[in-house]
Amino acid sequence: MYYPLFARLFPFYTRAIEKLTVYADMKRDPREHANFVIMLSISLAIITFVAVLIFWTWYFAIISFFFIFALVMLVFYLLLMLKADKRSSDAEKILPDALQLMATNLRAGLTTDKAFLVSAREEFGVLNDEFKKVAKEIATGKDLVDALNEMSRRFKSNIIGRTIDLITFGITSGGELAPLLEESASSLRQQLLTSKQIHASVMMYTIFIFAAVGLISPLLFGLSTALTEIMSNSLASIEAIPADVASKAPLAISGVIISVPFVRGFSIVLLIVSSILSSLVLGLINSGEEKDGLKYIPVLIVLSLIIYLIVGVVIKAVLSAFVS
Repeated sequence: MYYPLFARLFPFYTRAIEKLTVYADMKRDPREHANFVIMLSISLAIITFVAVLIFWTWYFAIISFFFIFALVMLVFYLLLMLKADKRSSDAEKILPDALQLMATNLRAGLTTDKAFLVSAREEFGVLNDEFKKVAKEIATGKDLVDALNEMSRRFKSNIIGRTIDLITFGITSGGELAPLLEESASSLRQQLLTSKQIHASVMMYTIFIFAAVGLISPLLFGLSTALTEIMSNSLASIEAIPADVASKAPLAISGVIISVPFVRGFSIVLLIVSSILSSLVLGLINSGEEKDGLKYIPVLIVLSLIIYLIVGVVIKAVLSAFVS
């Protein structure tokens, strides 16, 4: 069996990719995809290593190599995970209507495989292809319970898994399929409605966290950076005070100990870390899963850094005019 070299060297990463490709319904071979990601990670890590070694030291070059290598692999893994989660989320939203339509077709006298095939509609999105697969498997002699279980395993969703489990349990217990589908559709609609109500009730927390991290924090950090820079420049321009005069003065004037580059670097690092952690909190609040907040990370980082830079320039210009 063909097994790419780099995918073989990192079996743990390859297995994780293979699992996610099933959920994401990716047509490309998962081993080839893992091999490509690992090759790209190593190439970018080597380029970073050489660049840092030229302009810096070997110690930071080694750290940069492993950091870039792990970062690129993590980014591709997260992108694939987000694609799988989106596919499952889309299926969850449309599943009640699909089950209701299939129950109607069964009550109209269609066989199970025909009901699945007729219920496959373009507006059902990902469930369209899944229903067609189940219909073909049933028509070729596969057991209905096994076909449904395999369909649920192709989605990274607890809701779909529990719904299919209830349906298959009812089938194996001798229940009629049409009432089971109708009850499952009704229960799933109620569950999705409850989730929407919870999401609406916590929207205020989302807005508050977004405003605090994306607006207020960069404003305060920009103000502190501008004040530090202005005070450093102003005190540096003051001529040395004679010792006899300084001894009689009620206040001692000295230079600013903290440097401006340190304050600026500290502010940027803290803004980035706050944006990442706040995004994970937003995902936890909105859906109960921290990974759902990954999509907020680039938005918060870009927004906070832009506001930080703009506020720093504006405040520096205004305060410099007053100090001058």
